[in-house]
Amino acid sequence: MVKAPWTNETFEILPRERIEEVIRNLDPREVVEKAYAGYVQGMKTGYAAINLMTGKLETKSLSQSEENQGQDALWVAVYKIDQNGLEWQDEDIYSPEEIEEYKKSEACENGYSIDEYFDIAPEEFAEREIDALVHYFQLDWNWIEEQLDRWYVGE
Repeated sequence: MVKAPWTNETFEILPRERIEEVIRNLDPREVVEKAYAGYVQGMKTGYAAINLMTGKLETKSLSQSEENQGQDALWVAVYKIDQNGLEWQDEDIYSPEEIEEYKKSEACENGYSIDEYFDIAPEEFAEREIDALVHYFQLDWNWIEEQLDRWYVGE
């Protein structure tokens, strides 16, 4: 049993070992997609979070000073995409052929960016960002353990 922040309601949560097992078995693409779904550039950090009551992977979206309360706060983030935005090397988003095409273009000579040259639809660009995030995906076990330690005090 744990007390939820701000409300002092008590809730039954899954054992720590079960939550850790869920985290170890996560699919990187699913984790990244959940976090990306909560990400709003410049406004909200997107989190992939494990619900401590159900063990399910969920999307959470919080602005800088925002917090969840009560039952909604019973989660541990396993991955996040910071609201301050994503920065990519061209190679992370564009294929070698696309980069070569751009470098040979008049647009490049005229100072236009590769993003301006290709003007990719937002949905496709989002998919390319997700692919890049999956490529670099790593769980930060120290960060995860710190969060778990706050929920599972004395274990």
